[in-house]
Amino acid sequence: MRRVIITLVVALAGLGIAHSDAAAAAKHIASGKYEAVDVVDGSNLSVKIRNNHVDFRDDGGTVCDDAGLGFVPARHRGSPIVIDGTSVSVTADVECQTVGGWVPVLPGFTLVYTYDATTGILTDSTGQTYSRT
Repeated sequence: MRRVIITLVVALAGLGIAHSDAAAAAKHIASGKYEAVDVVDGSNLSVKIRNNHVDFRDDGGTVCDDAGLGFVPARHRGSPIVIDGTSVSVTADVECQTVGGWVPVLPGFTLVYTYDATTGILTDSTGQTYSRT
């Protein structure tokens, strides 16, 4: 009985190591945190790219002002689809922060982020560039 338990513990530990190695190998080259100043309105932008999630934030979204909500924070976050070794695509609602919570203003909006390993610059499909922090 003791031998079965020890064997099971060793087998489970081996699975954990294999899972960790697989997760490390799956990390996308663009994974990290980025910041920029919006070229349109001067607001602060941030992008966090992780293996299974992209989180874009704008501390004053022009898109929110255009929707009649004022110059309030905006976000676009979702699960990325890896396009290739340097690009990921995210399709999700662009939401604006209001007193009552987050309100979708652009449903199903797609942004593509491309990372340049030579310069360390991330560029989105609108042409906005971000620096890694």
